[in-house]
Amino acid sequence: MIRGNLTVVAAAFAVSAAAYFLADLFPSIVDDAPGPGFVPKLLAYAMALLALVLLMQTLFMMRAKKRGEGKPPGEDPVFSSPSAKLSYRLAGVSILYVCLIALAGFVPASLLFIPAGMRVMGERGKLAMALVSLGVVGGFYLVFAKFFNMPLPTGMLFG
Repeated sequence: MIRGNLTVVAAAFAVSAAAYFLADLFPSIVDDAPGPGFVPKLLAYAMALLALVLLMQTLFMMRAKKRGEGKPPGEDPVFSSPSAKLSYRLAGVSILYVCLIALAGFVPASLLFIPAGMRVMGERGKLAMALVSLGVVGGFYLVFAKFFNMPLPTGMLFG
């Protein structure tokens, strides 16, 4: 657990530093308003701060372990619990969704992702999955494509 935490801390600091320096290529302020580099820099700061919190927590765990104050909380994570397996399946479906958006576009990818996510979460009613999927995607389409006149991603196949 401790070695894993330290690995995550190092990776998070590396990713946040890379994100900050890549965001630095964009202007942070444009016409007295936040520019395209502002939010990525803010997220890089947030990631570095969270990595620092994890580092401090890990150091406290190491100190408690050295003092023999019993087993620190969270020492034995259960990676095979039902809730962990559910999280892994949802992460896998989400990664496929992002890839499918790039390939097929927002509407087809979302029409597949929403029922797939609902299925992973335990929903079995096909009518409910279809109605929720059509309602959510239709709502996004109306709001963004029609109301805001902002095109949704079309993907490589249909773009």
